[in-house]
Amino acid sequence: MRKKIVKALLLIPLLLAMVAFAGCGNDNEDLSDTDLNSVYGEWELVQVHLPFNYSHDVLGEKDSYHFYKNRVLIVDTKNNDSPHYLKTGKYVYTFDKAKQEITIDGITDSCVLSDSTMTINNFSYLDTGGLYVFKRKN
Repeated sequence: MRKKIVKALLLIPLLLAMVAFAGCGNDNEDLSDTDLNSVYGEWELVQVHLPFNYSHDVLGEKDSYHFYKNRVLIVDTKNNDSPHYLKTGKYVYTFDKAKQEITIDGITDSCVLSDSTMTINNFSYLDTGGLYVFKRKN
């Protein structure tokens, strides 16, 4: 009888742990869907600011960044004299407006978004990276 009571007492914490973990999920799912609507659409890279006071307005054809609601980003870089934020290709992204962060293929950068302007900052303490300014394409 004593063994049965001990077994039952050992099972209780196990059952409680199982119930606790069953309730866990990705809380970002609900938040991200709302946030994705704000970044969704096509953007053009219009300005680049790099370390050591290098600033560059993108002239001519501008790089195109198309954010889809299914968390896919398609980048089409143009042959211009401007540095590019990303190379031409397909990427997976998430955007968190509250934290002001965008994560593209696992790399998170600061991102401030308004209705028509998006600024991505990936400067580091090593004087690398840059500040990239995008305008929403109509």
